[in-house]
Amino acid sequence: MKLVNVSSGMENNKKGTYYATLTWANYENGRDYSITIRRTEYTYMVEDIKDYMEKYRPRKAMLETCAYESPDKAEDLTDKVKLELGL
Repeated sequence: MKLVNVSSGMENNKKGTYYATLTWANYENGRDYSITIRRTEYTYMVEDIKDYMEKYRPRKAMLETCAYESPDKAEDLTDKVKLELGL
């Protein structure tokens, strides 16, 4: 994952935003699906990932990526969150 300057559009949120994307495939129709969540707090993001993983368990959802982005910083959190949740 290449991290780039993400300041565009985030000028009003100096604190930054946490993002997470979950994906799953429907093999019956050959389509891929995803849901992306945005949260202002790390703990809220982790809790919601856990909830969505449970909700989409029958679809075999996977955590694709997590990141923190602010006007002056971008950080990939995928491995950290996967380790924290045991994924």
